[in-house]
Amino acid sequence: MPSRNIEIVLNGDELNREVYNFILDQGLFVYFNSYFVQRRITKRHKWATKDNWQRLDKRDSTIQQVYIPVTVKEQLKKIIIEMVQDIEIVD
Repeated sequence: MPSRNIEIVLNGDELNREVYNFILDQGLFVYFNSYFVQRRITKRHKWATKDNWQRLDKRDSTIQQVYIPVTVKEQLKKIIIEMVQDIEIVD
């Protein structure tokens, strides 16, 4: 099973959001890969990153440590369970 990128977005409101990014590596390991706090001036503008944390590029991170909320963990588990249910077992 190839690596898959899983993105979970928590919308604070129409102008602010948090983006959690995970990698499901070969169907065996889940890595917390990155976290972004984003905002936009109006709904017509694109999202701009205010703060971020990245597992592999810590020098550019503006946040030292990230807490993953229980709601995000629960969503991640649901997504992974759905992916596993779609796996075809071949004899």
